[in-house]
Amino acid sequence: MWESVGGGAWRVTLRCPECEHRETGTFDRETISHFDDVLEAADREMASALEELQAEIMREEIDLFCAALAADYVLPSDFGPAARP
Repeated sequence: MWESVGGGAWRVTLRCPECEHRETGTFDRETISHFDDVLEAADREMASALEELQAEIMREEIDLFCAALAADYVLPSDFGPAARP
C-alpha cells in the first residue's frame, strides 16, 4: 500500500509474499523513486524470462509435432470435422 503523507514523503506497507510479514515505513521521494525503478527492472526481467520460457515450450511442442508427423502418428482425419469435440 502506498499513501502520500505530504512534503514528498510516502507511507508504504511492504508485504513478504513468502511469510506474509508486513512492515510499514515512511520514505522520501528519492527512496520511493529508487524503489520504483528496482520494481520496474524486476518486472522487465520477469517478462523477459516468461517470453523465453514460452518460446522454449513452443519449440518443444513443434519438435514433438514434427516427430509425430514423421512417424505418421498425425493423420489428415485428425483435423477433420469428426476430430472436433
